[in-house]
Amino acid sequence: MRRPADLASHVAALPRGVAGFDLSWLALPALTVTFGLQLLRLMVPTILSVERDRLGAPVPALALFAFGVMLLGFLGAPLERVLGSRRLLAVTAAGVGLVRLALQLIPDAMVRWLVAPLGVVLFVWFVPAYLGATRGTKAGHRFGVALLVGLALDTALQGLFMSWDYAWRIDAVTVALALALAGGQLAALRGLLADRAVAARPSGAAPWALPLLVGVGPALFLEALVLQNIGWQAVIGHRTEARAFLLVMVANLAGIAAGAAVTATRRPPWPVIAAQLLGLGIAVAQLRERPLVALLLGQVNVAALLVMIVCCAASPGDRPTVRSVSARTHASWALGMLLFMLLVFVYYVGFQRVLPFDNQALLPAAAVPLAMAGIGARLAMRPAVLERGRVLQATIALGLVLLVAPAGGWSPARSPMHAPGRGFPVRVLSYNLHFGYDVAGWSDLEAVAHAVEGSGAEVVAVQEVSRGWYVDGATDMLAWLRHRLHMPYAAFGAAADALWGSAILSRQPILASGVEPLPSEDPLRHESLPRRQGAGWAHVDQRSYVWARIDLGGGQTVRVIATHLHHIDRGEGDDGSLLRLAQARRLLAAWDHGVATVVMGDFNAHPDWPEITLMRRSGLQDAWVAAGGPPAAELTHPSDHPAERVDYIWLSPDLRAGDFSATTGTASDHRGIAVTISR
Repeated sequence: MRRPADLASHVAALPRGVAGFDLSWLALPALTVTFGLQLLRLMVPTILSVERDRLGAPVPALALFAFGVMLLGFLGAPLERVLGSRRLLAVTAAGVGLVRLALQLIPDAMVRWLVAPLGVVLFVWFVPAYLGATRGTKAGHRFGVALLVGLALDTALQGLFMSWDYAWRIDAVTVALALALAGGQLAALRGLLADRAVAARPSGAAPWALPLLVGVGPALFLEALVLQNIGWQAVIGHRTEARAFLLVMVANLAGIAAGAAVTATRRPPWPVIAAQLLGLGIAVAQLRERPLVALLLGQVNVAALLVMIVCCAASPGDRPTVRSVSARTHASWALGMLLFMLLVFVYYVGFQRVLPFDNQALLPAAAVPLAMAGIGARLAMRPAVLERGRVLQATIALGLVLLVAPAGGWSPARSPMHAPGRGFPVRVLSYNLHFGYDVAGWSDLEAVAHAVEGSGAEVVAVQEVSRGWYVDGATDMLAWLRHRLHMPYAAFGAAADALWGSAILSRQPILASGVEPLPSEDPLRHESLPRRQGAGWAHVDQRSYVWARIDLGGGQTVRVIATHLHHIDRGEGDDGSLLRLAQARRLLAAWDHGVATVVMGDFNAHPDWPEITLMRRSGLQDAWVAAGGPPAAELTHPSDHPAERVDYIWLSPDLRAGDFSATTGTASDHRGIAVTISR
């Protein structure tokens, strides 16, 4: 059996009469785009997990680093003048593939934080170099379709690993996959460069068509946060993860078909353009209210506009010089990628800082430059070579192949590990997951799963759970943990937005559940701001609690309340404690002296602070005290050198506690705490 890399090389080397046609035009840009998207998704989280959390850099330093990487993209034009578009294409494509492969072999987050930006810069240089080397050829004309295939392939790979990027897993399977993909990319690069038509004679382009590439960056922002986001469709659409993955891939197939259709049209009529813009407008207006409609309409119309923009930029022109074309191409593409990073940065800063506008407005706002670029592309578009027959068939066939990815990606969570129906005792665990990143900045959900399994817990409350945030690698942590831990029952409590918050996982059925907001300002000092529910304003410190009534069997139930109180900020004086006092009062009201109740989570407060004193005086039992927990299990943060106690499990007076323990690893910056409860 041939290895994937050998097979790709073999196909690329076949004569046209045997292979039918060379697929290098599709494989090279598609795989390079896939690698580029993965490198972006590696760079952004490590800026937070390493530069911010590990090194303690302030927000301005994070922005300077991220934007500085994108600004290096503007150096592509002088490099192309020195090397030529053909050599720059070879250097950047090979560089992106090799950097991505190297990162699969490097188990150090600090090194990844430094190396991933190199791959991102090479990717930003690659696209203009590819267009420069293939302008006026079929390979250049088809780049838009290859871009869509790269987006779909990236999502398929994420879905196959249950949304946790395989870049964070270093084992035989993932290394072999990275080797096969990199080998296929390098083979495709060799095949494309062997085509004499590529860069045989430099050609110009329409001078005002090239700036339209700026619209691609905002389109990628929409793709990353919504259209390719499996977690978004699962959470906002209230669907299972498997169905969400299937729907996203169906939308990708529809988008690839729409993009391929654009390449078969000399000049789309204006009614078609108007329909595309209308569809895009409906999609961004219905992102939360009708996520499935938004997904299908958005993917089809974004894909069509992207292909039209790229086809326009890749078409030959008459007047501009090659140097002018190179400068315009690199500048417009680099500006679009800088805009992508700006949109991502501002969107997520909106959950940490008060902005003069609702950060949700950035999603429809990103559609504006894309729409403008699409209109400009239609105005500048020249009659192009029609793509018929096997080329269109190949793209659609590949889309159908990618469509089968959901079959192997998500499998139903297995049944509980033990026979149900025994009732009390039950073991519970509270664990702040730190977005799934350990103290070194490495995304290690497998270590989290080992810690939970080691605790023996059957009911788990977790905080800082991301269900698709791009800055956390777009991982649906709750879905991944449900499947990995064989805990089929879960309740999620959204906090900052619908994709971030706290959750309860259980091996036993959840009879009822809900989520309620906590005060976002101290009511004695400040006026609270309304909570965002899909639209409107929200305070950056919005927190919530999630509750669930769990059937333990034998007619016995337990009520679990999980929360994450306001975080501690240096220099905030007493305001943080006052806010947590208000939040603690809300929790006690939710408990309301009910029986068989467990309240647990990250309280961000020391044992002698007023908010904890309030909890203790309410009649709730501190599980560590009630169970006679060992001193070594008291301190919970930071996990590598525990110095403070901020995580708690509280029990109603009718419950008894025993066998209190804390996790010992550093899979998160917190230690998890567990206790066995009985009646």
